[in-house]
Amino acid sequence: MSTQYVLQKLFRAFLTIGIIVTFVFVALRMSGDSALVIFGPDASAEALEALREAWGLNKPIWQQYLIYIGNIFQGDLGQSYLDGRDAIDVVAERVPKTLSLMGITAFFTFLIGIPAGIYSALHHNTAIDRSTMTLSVMGLSIPNFFLGVLLILLFSVTWQLLSSAGI
Repeated sequence: MSTQYVLQKLFRAFLTIGIIVTFVFVALRMSGDSALVIFGPDASAEALEALREAWGLNKPIWQQYLIYIGNIFQGDLGQSYLDGRDAIDVVAERVPKTLSLMGITAFFTFLIGIPAGIYSALHHNTAIDRSTMTLSVMGLSIPNFFLGVLLILLFSVTWQLLSSAGI
């Protein structure tokens, strides 16, 4: 593996991260006035302005972006708009549940996917092989957020096996 190859991959990785960080910043700023989201439409103008001042939301967008990037390089991901806690703490408390979901998903992927793939390989071009391939392509084609909502409706609302509140 050449040094140029590694540098090229690293450049692409940092470029991708930069694009994602910029996208998140823009999406958060386009989602509306954060002060209104936090305090609600009934808040006084003074309270809204005080929050905008405290969080730097009254600065020009390019200054907000530079501060945002600078803070990220210092390991400061900011504070949660919802409860004022450090964002890294909010993310860290959700890591165990996320990892358990990933583990369960990997388990079922291997439990179902590997035998289905082996069976399809051994019975090439049969009806079951074509059905397995169709289901696989459909599964990869459905966006995760849409599939997630469908599964919540199925397991929580229709079958009432799981709680949809995450409790």
